[in-house]
Amino acid sequence: MVARGGACVDRGACACCHFLVHAFVTTTVSLTAPWALEMGSPNGLLRRGWSRKTLQVGQEVKINGYRAKDGSDKASVKTVVFADGRALSGASSKGP
Repeated sequence: MVARGGACVDRGACACCHFLVHAFVTTTVSLTAPWALEMGSPNGLLRRGWSRKTLQVGQEVKINGYRAKDGSDKASVKTVVFADGRALSGASSKGP
């Protein structure tokens, strides 16, 4: 299952070996809820063009990813699309 929707970044944190983004996500049915979005390792993100300043609190982005199998408001991020149209890989185990 692919979760697609807009997200407003709340905060980010490095947990274990992956980067977690906490965001308020608006789904395709216009419902907004807090989600935990898991990305790849910090090193994997750096190699794909990310920096410490790529995501800012309050920034609106579009997220393409895979929702948790248990149906909870968690997802593995495949790509993040910014307002200017550029897209970066989430460096997750499901993505390139």
